Amino acid sequence: MTRTKRGIIATVHNRRNDLLEVSDVSTVLDFLANCFEGVFLAISDVTDPLLTHLLNAHHQCKTMIIPANGAGDARRKAVRAAKEAYPALTSFQLCDFDRLLTWQTSFPDELAQISQLEIGKETYCILGRTPQAFDSHPQAWRVTEALVNQVAQACFQLEDVDITAGSEIFSASLIDVFLKDNHARLNDGEWPRKVLTYGGNLMYHACDGLCYADRNRDGLSDDPMRQLMGRLQLAAAITKSLYEERV
Repeated sequence: MTRTKRGIIATVHNRRNDLLEVSDVSTVLDFLANCFEGVFLAISDVTDPLLTHLLNAHHQCKTMIIPANGAGDARRKAVRAAKEAYPALTSFQLCDFDRLLTWQTSFPDELAQISQLEIGKETYCILGRTPQAFDSHPQAWRVTEALVNQVAQACFQLEDVDITAGSEIFSASLIDVFLKDNHARLNDGEWPRKVLTYGGNLMYHACDGLCYADRNRDGLSDDPMRQLMGRLQLAAAITKSLYEERV
C-alpha cells in the first residue's frame, strides 16, 4: 500500500511543563515521525524552556520559534513555514501539540489511521469530535462551542459538523487559497469558508482522540465565570469569521 505523502503541523504554546511528562513528549514525537512523512512544530516564544529544548532536539522534526500572538497567527505562520519546509508533500494535518499528546495516549490507532485518511484533490477535511469526545470537555467549552457548530452546520450544510476541535487535514494546493487575506483571530471557520468560496471540496470526519484531558485545560478552570466569558469571546470570533466570509 502506498503511504500518503502527508505532514503533521503542530502549534506549541505551553508556559508550564508540569502538565506534560517528558516521556510522553518523546513518545508522541517518535509516533508522529513514524506515521507522517514530515513533522513541523511551531513553538511560541513563551513555551517552557525544557519543552522547547526537547522539541528542538528531536532529529526527525523541523521546528521554528514564533511570537505568542494568538492561535490564528500561530497557525498561519506554522502552515506557511511547513509548506516551504516540505514542498514535496501533498497534504498536511494541523493540530495543537497538547491535543496530539492526548490523542496519541488515548487513541493511538485512530491517529495512525487519520495520518493515512484519503482525501480528494483540493479538499479540506474538518476533524471534529465524536459525541463522547465532545462531552468530555468542560461545560463552558461545550455550551459555547455547540452554538458555533450550529452556525457552521447551516453555513457548510454538513450535518453534526464540529469545527471547534482545532484540527484539520488539507491539500497542500489549498494553502495559498485559505491564507490569502487571512487575518481572523481564529481559523476554525474562516479557512473552510475560503475553500468553499474558491470552489474546493469540504469534508468532515469525527474523532474519538480529540477528547479532553487535564493537559488540555485553558488555565481558567479555577474561575468558571471568567472561563465562560473567555469562551464566549472565542465563540463570537469564530462565528464572526463565518459570517464575514459569507457576505
